[in-house]
Amino acid sequence: MNSLRGRLIVTFLAVALSAITLVGFVALNRSQKALLDLAWKEGDALAVALAQEVDAYLRESAMVLEIPAETEIFRSMNWADQKPLLAPIRTRFGFNDVFIAKPDGSVYSAVRDVGGVNIKDREYFIEAFKRNETVVSHPVADRTTGEMSIFVASPIARPGENPVGLVVGALTLKAVTEEVASVTWGQKGYGYLLDSRGVVTAHPNGDLLGRLNATEEGEKVAPELARAMREGLSGKPGRVGYFFLGEDRMTTYAPVPSTGWLAAVTTPEAELLAPVRALRTLILVVSALLALVVVVSFFFANAVAGPVTAIERRMEALAEGDLASPLEARSSIAEIRNLSSAMEKTLASLSDSFSAVADVAHELGSEAETFAAVAQETNASAEEARSGVETVGGAMEALAAIGQELNASVEEVASGAATAATRSGETSEEVEKARRAGERGLEAVKGTVTNINGVTVEIEGSARAVAELADKAAQIGKIVAVISGIADQTNLLALNAAIEAARAGEHGRGFAVVAEEVRKLAEESNGAARNIADLAGSIASDLFSVKEGAGRNQEGARQVLDQSRDVVEKIELILETLDRIAASTQDVATVSQGQASSSEEIASAIQDMANKVNDSNAMAGNVRDQMAEVVQAAERVALGGEGLARISGELRRRVSAFRLRESQAGLVAVRKR
Repeated sequence: MNSLRGRLIVTFLAVALSAITLVGFVALNRSQKALLDLAWKEGDALAVALAQEVDAYLRESAMVLEIPAETEIFRSMNWADQKPLLAPIRTRFGFNDVFIAKPDGSVYSAVRDVGGVNIKDREYFIEAFKRNETVVSHPVADRTTGEMSIFVASPIARPGENPVGLVVGALTLKAVTEEVASVTWGQKGYGYLLDSRGVVTAHPNGDLLGRLNATEEGEKVAPELARAMREGLSGKPGRVGYFFLGEDRMTTYAPVPSTGWLAAVTTPEAELLAPVRALRTLILVVSALLALVVVVSFFFANAVAGPVTAIERRMEALAEGDLASPLEARSSIAEIRNLSSAMEKTLASLSDSFSAVADVAHELGSEAETFAAVAQETNASAEEARSGVETVGGAMEALAAIGQELNASVEEVASGAATAATRSGETSEEVEKARRAGERGLEAVKGTVTNINGVTVEIEGSARAVAELADKAAQIGKIVAVISGIADQTNLLALNAAIEAARAGEHGRGFAVVAEEVRKLAEESNGAARNIADLAGSIASDLFSVKEGAGRNQEGARQVLDQSRDVVEKIELILETLDRIAASTQDVATVSQGQASSSEEIASAIQDMANKVNDSNAMAGNVRDQMAEVVQAAERVALGGEGLARISGELRRRVSAFRLRESQAGLVAVRKR
C-alpha cells in the first residue's frame, strides 16, 4: 500500500464508494420529499371529496323530507293520509326511521311502535320549530332503538305560517360511517367525520361514535390533532402530521359546507414511504458490499505483498553474499509457495557450489606446484564461474524488482471489480426500465387528461339540458296552479248558482242540477290538477337530484383533471432524477473497468516473475557445470607449483566473502500457513 499506484486505487475506491452512497441518499431524500408532497396533495383532494360527498348526502336527505313536507297531504296533519307515504321514503333513501312529530312532541312512526316517546326536549325539535327550516341534529341516542343517530327534521308549514309539525328522518351513525367508508387513503388509511362540536359522527371504530370529542387531547387524541380539528371546525381546511401510538400519521381535513361539520382522512406515514425504505435498504446493502470489496482487496494485497517482501529481503541478503540464511515466506497462494521453494533450492545449490569451490581451493593450496598453464585454465574457469554467479545475482535482483512491481500492482486487485461493474450495469438497466415505465405512465396520464377534458364538456352539456328541463317542470307547476285556481273559482260559482236555484224554487230546479254537475266537474278538475302538481313536483325533485349530481360530477372531473396534470409534473421530475442516477452509475462502471485492467497487469507481472525464476534455475545449472570444470582443472594441477598456490590462496579469499551454510539439514524453504 506504499506505492503511488496502490494509494491511487484505494483513493478511487473510496471516492467511488462515497459517490455512490451520496448520490443514492440524495436521490432517496428527493424521492421521499416528492412522494410525501404527492401524498399530501392526494390527502387534501380526498378530504375535500369526502366533505363534498357528506354535504351532498345530508342535502339529499334533507331534500327528501322537505318535498313531502310541502304537500297538502302532510300539511293536513292527517296521520291516515301521511302514514302510507313514510315507509317508501325510509326504504328508498336509507333512513333507519321516518316519523311525524307534532308541536307537543309526540311522534307517529310507520315503521315501529313509538308509543309514549316524546321529543319535545330535543334540540333539533326546538330549532326546527323556531327557525322554520330543515335542521340536522348532533349525534344523540335514538329513544326507540337506543342507537347513536343523527336526525334530519323538516318543518311542515304553509308559506308564511308557523309549522304544524315535523317530518323527521333518523340516520344511524353506522349508516353515516358506511357512506364515509368509501373514501380511503392507501391500504390502512380511512376517513372520519366530526359534527360542529367536534364529536365523532363517522369512524371505522364503532366504540368512538358519538362518544369521542376529537378537539380535546387525551389518550386517543394527540395534541397536534386536537388543535388541527379545532382550526378545521372554524371553517379552514388543512393538514397535520403527528406522532401517535408509536407511528407517524398524516391527516388532512376540510369543512362540510352546509352543516359546519368537518371531514377528515388519515393514514400512517410509513405506508406511503414503504418504497423509499426499500430503496434506502438497497443503497445501504450496496454500500456495505462495496466497503467489503475494499476491505477484502486490502487483506488480499497484504497476503500477496508479505511473501513478496520476504523474497525481496532475501535477494538483498544474497547480493551481500549471504548464502546461509533460509528463505521464510509464508503464504496461502500456491504460486507464491512454488516461487519461494524454487528460490530456496537455488540458494541451497549456490551454497553447495561455493562450498565445493572452497574445498577445491584448499586442495589446490597443497598442490601448489601444478603446471602454470593448468593453473591459468583453472583461474579462467573460476572467473567464468564468478561471472555465472553474478548473472544469477542479477537474475535474483530482477526477481526482487518484479516482486516490488507485484507488491504495487497487487493493491490494484479488487476482487469485486467485475462484480461492481456488473452491478453498475444492472443498476443502469433497472434505471432505464424505470425511466421507460415512467414515460409510459406519463403518456397514460396525458391520455387520461385528454379524456377527462372530453368528459367535462359532455357533463356541462348534460347540466344545461337538465337545468332547462327543471325550468319547464317549474312552468308546469305554475300552469297547474292556475288550473287549480280556475277549478276553485268554478266550484265557488257552481255553489252560488245552486244557492240561487234553491231560492228560485221549482223554476230553478233544472238550473240547480246543472250547477251540481258543474261543481262535480270542478272538483274533478281540481283533483286532476293536484295529481299533475304532485307529478310535476316529483319530476322537479328528480331533476334537482340529477342537476346536483351533474354539478358534483363536473366539479369532480375538474379536480381529477387538475390532479392528473400535477401527477404529470411529478412523473417528469422523477424521470429527471432517474437520468441523473443513470449517469452516476455509468461513472461507477468506468472505475470498475479500470480496476479490472489493473488486475490484468498483476497477472502479467506474476508470469514475468515465473520466467525470471526459470532463468535463475538455468544459471544455477551453468554454475554447477563450471564448478565441475574447476574440479577437473584442480585434479590436473594436483602437482602444481607455487603459482597455483598463489591462485589457490586468492580463490580462498574470494570464497570467504560468502557466508555459506554449514549443513542443509533442518532448513525449510517454505512454511505453509
